[in-house]
Amino acid sequence: MFPTDPRAGAVPLRTAALATTVLMLVTIAHRPIPSPLPSPVPDVATSASTEPARQPRSTSDVPTAALAAHTGAVPSGRSRAMIVLPPDPDGIRRAPVPILLYHHVTAGVPATSALRETTVSPAALELHLTALERGGWTVVALDAVVDALALGTPLPPKAVVLTFDDGWRDQFDIALPILERHGVTATFFLTTEPVEAGWIGSLNWDHVTALVERGMTIGAHTRTHRDLIGLSDAALADELTASADLIAARIGTRPRLLAYPYGNFDDRVRAAAAAAGYAAAVTANPDGYAAGAALLALPRIAVRGGCDTAAAFEGCVGAWLGEAEGWWEAVAPGRGSR
Repeated sequence: MFPTDPRAGAVPLRTAALATTVLMLVTIAHRPIPSPLPSPVPDVATSASTEPARQPRSTSDVPTAALAAHTGAVPSGRSRAMIVLPPDPDGIRRAPVPILLYHHVTAGVPATSALRETTVSPAALELHLTALERGGWTVVALDAVVDALALGTPLPPKAVVLTFDDGWRDQFDIALPILERHGVTATFFLTTEPVEAGWIGSLNWDHVTALVERGMTIGAHTRTHRDLIGLSDAALADELTASADLIAARIGTRPRLLAYPYGNFDDRVRAAAAAAGYAAAVTANPDGYAAGAALLALPRIAVRGGCDTAAAFEGCVGAWLGEAEGWWEAVAPGRGSR
């Protein structure tokens, strides 16, 4: 059964995600229209559409705030010791690192729309990031968490991760400037067919390249966003491999991170993800600890459309943040409390 969060209302995440996919399918009926980079957003390479696939800029070219977040560093002005996650008696590192899941960031979605469940307003995203900052949380790259679990590299206490699924244009136009104002990074999981075909409402490859250049991480969300469970071996391999191949061809870096469509996977899907070369994958199940022995099944917390006030945000994610805060306080006394 697809995981749902009883705190977040009656509409299951899969219902809303299916509505999002239906919207994506409807848009293919339109003639593909590649969208140009928006002029109001500064420092974007507008000439990308006339260039061949490019390597991302070196980290020395990434703006300082974005670089600090991208590498997992503590933002300027906050001195916090880094902690190596302690292994358990079996030698496995695990920690309740909250990985937050967003889809659309835009205003004006009708309250009755199924998309309301997967859409937060720009003001809500600002509020969420401010609440995390005031609560003493440090946004780190998902790559940093994977390396901390697998290799024992250190993390700051109260690390939290931001992710955005599907590859919607509003994630670039609206979410990215908000992330940059707060000096934080995020991982953007792309369903590659809409990006490649130039679907209305989707990112294009200029946007994706700019995301990388501005300190963000790109992961794969398969080729067409089909539920991977039940696909033939050939179709499963195509969904997992073709998307990674295309991202590598377009931006010069092969993604090591995967988001399962609808959060659905089983042992067969997980094995196929490993065979396709992914180092880690995220689900839509909010419960459990991230663990080095289960990097292809990392838990993730869906931030729903109703989480638009401080109290609502606390209701949406507070249980998991509270659990993580208590864990950090036990591991690093005095450094896990607000």
